[in-house]
Amino acid sequence: MIDPQMASIPLEARDTALTIIHTAIGVMAKCATGKIGAEVWPAELSERVRATVGDWSRTGCPVDPIVVALGQLTRVMVDVFAARHGESATASSRLRELTLASRRLLRELFDGVKSGAAQEERDDDGVRRAVLTAAREKNSRSPSYVVSALRPDDARGLARIRAFVKSGSDLGAVFTSTPTGHVVLIPCADSANAMPTAQEFWKRLGGQYWMGCCWRTVADLPSGRREASDLAALAVATGQRPGVFDVKSVALEYTALMNPEVSHSVLKALAPLLSDDLLLETVLAVLDSQGSRKRAARQLLIHRSTVNRRLEKIAELTGHDPSSQRGFMTFTLAMAARSLLRAGLLPGHSSQPRLALV
Repeated sequence: MIDPQMASIPLEARDTALTIIHTAIGVMAKCATGKIGAEVWPAELSERVRATVGDWSRTGCPVDPIVVALGQLTRVMVDVFAARHGESATASSRLRELTLASRRLLRELFDGVKSGAAQEERDDDGVRRAVLTAAREKNSRSPSYVVSALRPDDARGLARIRAFVKSGSDLGAVFTSTPTGHVVLIPCADSANAMPTAQEFWKRLGGQYWMGCCWRTVADLPSGRREASDLAALAVATGQRPGVFDVKSVALEYTALMNPEVSHSVLKALAPLLSDDLLLETVLAVLDSQGSRKRAARQLLIHRSTVNRRLEKIAELTGHDPSSQRGFMTFTLAMAARSLLRAGLLPGHSSQPRLALV
């Protein structure tokens, strides 16, 4: 059975993930039939696996779920061999081939990830060159920009963005396509004016867009493109209404995304409550009431003493009282992390988070 972490893979990367797993199953099935050497691993397979994993790496998804799934698949195959063949010479030979194939799959997996990282660096250079070319064509020599990534509410949104920018907006916006998405930059000399400038652009653009934005100098445009795209994706995934989002706008979600170890740690506080709808509802009411027990009781249409009893139970189960300052912060971050987890955006432990670009 494949690890539940596989469910956390964003939809746009799942086909690639399944290709990797199906390849592993095919290789191990050959081992089970007694094939060895080149019969198990033909010369072109390494290149194909590396290319597939390189595609996976460029989606920005953590590789952890694939590694876990391959490990589980190997263990299942070992158990099957042991059950069918015991300690016979045939079993030993085939187990050896299986082990070698599994190790080679993992080696190719990590080689492919490294290749993808190198490609991303080349893409970053491509982004910088494309943006500078577009800026020169528009006679824009700004040393810094608001970097924006927009997610439209329908398929025609991208055409509207392109048409608006090309129409000669007095904001001097630059639009360009890159190998990893679409970039809109607005000249802005001062970081303090970044948010007002982005909001003005969003307002003039019209339509319904989730717009992630940040301020960057020309040298840092690639990192700005990634941050802006992550912010737009976060806003969509966590159910925000269309608008303009910087790091402050989705601070908790961004903190949870960028600190997966912390996020998984605070999620443990929620674990004892997930099977009790009343307690979970009480936590949400207290958070929505900014920690006020009185307002939470009014919102839940129950007596304050009932809220007090529930909070005592919550503190007993989790070690945190959501009406206290520390408990409020813990549960607020835990809810943000839960939102990311349910949206398939929170990576495994110790993973560098990345979201799909617009």
